[in-house]
Amino acid sequence: MNEIIIGFAHYLRNNRFPVPTSVIEEALLVLPIVDVFDQEELQMTLSQLWTKDMTQIAKFQECFHEYFFFKWREQWNKQQQEKALVHLKEELKDFSSTQKLERRKKQQIAPEAWLQQQLEESGNKAIHAFQKEMHGTFPDQYQYAKIDMKQFTEDDVNSLAEELTWNALANEQSVVIFDAINKTRESLLDRMNLVNKIKTKEEEALSRIEKNLLKGMRKMIVTQEDALQNRPFSSLKEEDITIIKESLKRSSLSLMTKLSKLMKSSYTAERPDLPQTIANSIKTYGIPIELKFQKRKYNRTKIHVLLDVSGSVIKSAEVLSLFSYLLYKQFPLQVKTMAFVGLLDETTRFYDNDNMNGGIKESLLHAEIDYRGYSNYGKALGIYEKNYSEELDKNTIVIILGDARNNRNTTSEHILKKIYETVRCVCWFNPESKKKWVQGDSRMEIYQPFCHIVKETENTAQLLAALESLVKYLQAS
Repeated sequence: MNEIIIGFAHYLRNNRFPVPTSVIEEALLVLPIVDVFDQEELQMTLSQLWTKDMTQIAKFQECFHEYFFFKWREQWNKQQQEKALVHLKEELKDFSSTQKLERRKKQQIAPEAWLQQQLEESGNKAIHAFQKEMHGTFPDQYQYAKIDMKQFTEDDVNSLAEELTWNALANEQSVVIFDAINKTRESLLDRMNLVNKIKTKEEEALSRIEKNLLKGMRKMIVTQEDALQNRPFSSLKEEDITIIKESLKRSSLSLMTKLSKLMKSSYTAERPDLPQTIANSIKTYGIPIELKFQKRKYNRTKIHVLLDVSGSVIKSAEVLSLFSYLLYKQFPLQVKTMAFVGLLDETTRFYDNDNMNGGIKESLLHAEIDYRGYSNYGKALGIYEKNYSEELDKNTIVIILGDARNNRNTTSEHILKKIYETVRCVCWFNPESKKKWVQGDSRMEIYQPFCHIVKETENTAQLLAALESLVKYLQAS
């Protein structure tokens, strides 16, 4: 138990909630006299010891529920149910005593044979309950009474009482019969109201428990997504990547809005065209002068995304492709995506698929490249320069995702240098840890000088941070 309390203290500290060592020791001292499986008692005890003022209480309660929900939710739910049942038992006790009293009253009324015969001949749904109520044999226990009440409604009781009354009038029955009908109807309706009240309280108690459980489940889902965002891409399974992509699609609105603003067309202001103005003024000997202006030049930001889809980085390429896909859907003429191992092929054509996951998968797995080969960045850069150099200008952003492991092939860094000098920004996202950039066949130290931005993107959280850095750089430039 001490380890759990110490673990909770570390959890608070990780969430920027200060917990001095002295108060942890105090908590461990009082722990033996606290019912740790009583949620309210444990929360109240730790809150009094560990919160300094009112501003910390909300944060403490949030962390408390997040940390202890997974450990003791079964015990706490069971305890909540027990508390709810205590209240219900009190209601049931009153219910039973009331019913016993009513039974004694009804036993004083001896139903006439005629009334019994009328009940047997009636087709009303409430006849059996009416007979039990009249004879005083209706079950006193709430759980059994509730089952019988499901067979009929209040309208059925009133309808049966009305039917019996009219038959009694037609047959000129005694006052005793009318009293028996009326008292049985009122007693049965009172019983129904009491059962419905207890049933409502029971449903409210169970509803609170279900809401707490659903709240905990939502916390669990959010916690799972947060945990996946900090796990390395290399350790993610297929279902993990699906969860991440769905989470990013929901949470990336702010980032996509910023990128979208950068993608919108801009133009240069009109400038006077001096040669054309002079040429036109000669016709009128310079009087008057009619100014001529150069045509506006429209500038469109273009994004080229180069994805290494070799086995070592394919998972991170799939996540980054999500952003390429979403941007392409808004600006289909300004976004291009290429996949490479050694050969390089443009895969933007697959984004015309309205199914996001299908389009991304096809772009990564069905490009016309050498999937079974080894990464060759020099060769891929050469193909990119040959096919797209005429499109590159100061409105172009080039994003490269890869580990820069060139398998001892020619690096062709001069091509990257030329691109670096031509475009607005070269951004390199490396899904390997920085300490590996100088190990083995990695050539990151050769390519890095010719990039405006270089970021480690070993997991989803780092990839999001890298994209935010790119947006800030573009906004500043």
